[in-house]
Amino acid sequence: MRKSFILGAIVCSIIILTACHKDDPQDIPQEEQFLMQGKWFNPDMNCWLQQYIDGEIWLELAWKQDNFYKTIEFIDSCQVGGQWYGCFEWNEMWYDPINVSLGEPYTYYYRVNDSSTRITLYCPECNSQIQDVPFRVISPNEMMIDGELYIRITDNPTPMVTLPNRNWHYDWDSNGFYYTGAGAWMYDYNNPAYEMRGSQLYVYWGTNMNQAVRPCANYETLTKVPKGTFDCTSRGPIMFELRQIDYNGTQVAAFVQNSGGSWFNRVCEYAFAGCKELNTLKLDDQIIEDYAFYGCSLKDIFLMSIPDSVAETAFDEWQYEHTVLHTKSVVHSSPWNKFKHSYTDIPVSANLF
Repeated sequence: MRKSFILGAIVCSIIILTACHKDDPQDIPQEEQFLMQGKWFNPDMNCWLQQYIDGEIWLELAWKQDNFYKTIEFIDSCQVGGQWYGCFEWNEMWYDPINVSLGEPYTYYYRVNDSSTRITLYCPECNSQIQDVPFRVISPNEMMIDGELYIRITDNPTPMVTLPNRNWHYDWDSNGFYYTGAGAWMYDYNNPAYEMRGSQLYVYWGTNMNQAVRPCANYETLTKVPKGTFDCTSRGPIMFELRQIDYNGTQVAAFVQNSGGSWFNRVCEYAFAGCKELNTLKLDDQIIEDYAFYGCSLKDIFLMSIPDSVAETAFDEWQYEHTVLHTKSVVHSSPWNKFKHSYTDIPVSANLF
């Protein structure tokens, strides 16, 4: 009875917040009800980065572990008794000085008071005292615990955009991502670029410009589909070797490009439209075309710099409401200013990708 009463209080709170015009809770669609289930994340990485003297190092550490956020994941099979309503695994991104790493998550027991304004927490495995901290339901997919926001991880319900009838093409693929424009034939050997660095001559053949594309109308027919993280920020270094060349009729020693220089300079139209398993983007100064990420279940976007051009249809309304944008400084331009959750939590000097 106690647990049912608490859950009822929570649901009633969200009804008042988001649907006060409805009299019967049964009229509310299931997705609009607040439930303490699933996995949630704190979108502001500053909440844990500021704990460390050198936040940049720990951001890099977290990135390499593919774990950027504090997270809460409710355990459906958790067996608790007495005063406790349930339990969740809480990754608080705490520093473990013994192993010089980010520490492991702990399991917490919890209960919520009748008015859904306080949550009581107890961590049996870390020998902590019982905590009683502020709690607030903001929306069916947002809650505040002790002043920190947590967002539920959900799928994007936006339907697939209608694709044009065309012959889709790609040159190569890597881990379920498809591209055009890669290969040595992209270098213009007949038109090298010459650059003097002090008294030393450098010769460039060019840069491989790669474009992310849609390989076919239906990704489901492919053995590998885009999922996880799409990284546009990795650039292959341009490599040089010292050679004797003919420069303006004279034989001189010059550093001549012999490899490297690959760069993803464009995400073409419809490239990832409807790919529900694509959840993270790393971008810098690409060109992003129409419907490039429309309908993806994006959890986060990391902007190392502002893309050169972004189509207004590249993202959808669900993403503006749910996807978290991370930048080095405040971005006022569209479409980046449309994202509800935006944080300047990437260190200015960071070059982590």
